Amino acid sequence: MAAQRAGREAGQHLKKVVALTFDDGPSATFTPQVLDILREHQAGATFFVVGKRAEKYPELIRRMAQEGHEIGNHTFNHPMSPVKPARLAEELDKTDEVIYRLTDRHTQYFRPPGGKCTIATVEPALDKGYKVILWTAREDPKDWADPGAKKSLTGWSTMQGTAPSSFCTTAAATAPRRWRLCRKSCRD
Repeated sequence: MAAQRAGREAGQHLKKVVALTFDDGPSATFTPQVLDILREHQAGATFFVVGKRAEKYPELIRRMAQEGHEIGNHTFNHPMSPVKPARLAEELDKTDEVIYRLTDRHTQYFRPPGGKCTIATVEPALDKGYKVILWTAREDPKDWADPGAKKSLTGWSTMQGTAPSSFCTTAAATAPRRWRLCRKSCRD
């Protein structure tokens, strides 16, 4: 992912790397702001994008790629209800086609919507060669629940003690049990 690549390129030991990830975009309002902040701080991130939103905002996908960020697959329609493996495979393919058309790069990372880790969501992704990426539970600010700015900021303040090698995310649900189920698929 972007943080790992940056660490290797700089010749740094990866012990203190934290991966920043952003889900459910791109958003015409927030993604440019996030990209500006990342550029200002010379930080990399992985954006798990929804295919139909990528089609709607192609310039943001191109900017992510041009600025060196990783782009991951978050399905085409972001289905939150259970889907059959064949539908998930179609969602992955359709999103990958959009990203490839815009960036000339295929996606290699997948984050299931809502972190729902089931055989139906993980197996099709693994069969296609994706690495399934979730997040470490304590780094979820729970902004996906739209608790308001004050509570979201409180959630982010807990990240001050973030452990090395953590995966920090926004706009995603957290479930430690699901993370443990998928942890094995995240390894090389």
